[in-house]
Amino acid sequence: FDVAHARIVELARHASQVGVELLVLDDGWFAGRDDDTTSLGDWVVERRKLPRGLDGLASDLSALDIKLGIWVEPEMISTRSSLYRSHPDWALSVPGRATSEGRNQLVLDLSRADVRDYIVGAVSAVLESAPITYVKWDANRHLSDVYSRGLPAWRQGETYHRFTLGVYDVWRRLTTRFPDVLWESCSGGGGRFDAGMLAFSPQIWTSDNTDALARVKIQWGTSLAYPTSAMGAHISDVPNHQTWRSTTLKTRFLVSISGSFGLELDLTRVSAADKADLRRLIALRRQLAPIVNAGTLHRLWSPFGDDVEAAAWMFVLDPDAPGGEGAQGFEWTEEGG
Repeated sequence: FDVAHARIVELARHASQVGVELLVLDDGWFAGRDDDTTSLGDWVVERRKLPRGLDGLASDLSALDIKLGIWVEPEMISTRSSLYRSHPDWALSVPGRATSEGRNQLVLDLSRADVRDYIVGAVSAVLESAPITYVKWDANRHLSDVYSRGLPAWRQGETYHRFTLGVYDVWRRLTTRFPDVLWESCSGGGGRFDAGMLAFSPQIWTSDNTDALARVKIQWGTSLAYPTSAMGAHISDVPNHQTWRSTTLKTRFLVSISGSFGLELDLTRVSAADKADLRRLIALRRQLAPIVNAGTLHRLWSPFGDDVEAAAWMFVLDPDAPGGEGAQGFEWTEEGG
């Protein structure tokens, strides 16, 4: 939540040195969002943190040849927000009962047309305020208190289904309105990795577990049903925040390159040696992207089973496909990548 214009630009300077093309502004950029107890639903730039707004930030990033992306969670609402004070009935809740919060937030009732119109309008205003090229759309809690104030009691059994249709309606309208924006959906990790969302977002965050060894199995299984290009996969810091395991940069690269590829690193704290390696690996990713994104995946050695010490997979690009023919194999070994 510690968002500040100067700090973001400084991070972008370091990112540009290793070849990063897009910087994503995470949680904390909107009105009053200083912690996770407030402001969801109030999708207006916090000028105290970004005095020149998103447009000014995008301009400074553009000078470094870096594009701007943002994080949003439009289906959620904080009870400490202007939106909730104005429309408490817009949250899913059962009349006469205390609301059930998760992560200090409630879920907006997307079965209602007025709620959907608000979300589309609020997100559109943000995207029209600056040249934003990427949106990560999060949804960090499950549905509870599934009762719509917009339906009579005898129709409450429809609320779950109508909510899902409402989510699709919002996504359809926004992706149609902003066809040049790259959308990535997420739900507490991979909670929304399904074909319904893939119809609107070509990338889906696979899991909040970014440990490279765990991701080998996660991504292997996911690839049985979904294209690897849809799998959100990033190089993150070590020790990993979920498993406390350390893996080599090479291992983390080989796993993340088999998905959408990105970095979750504070590059202002990365050593000069690691920056040099990252610059080389990012350049390699650009060369291999046509093969990985458009090639056929061949699974060679499965990571599942007893006493497994290695896994391997290969991408082969059809010679008639754009970019010509090529093949690239990846192997992971427990000894260090």
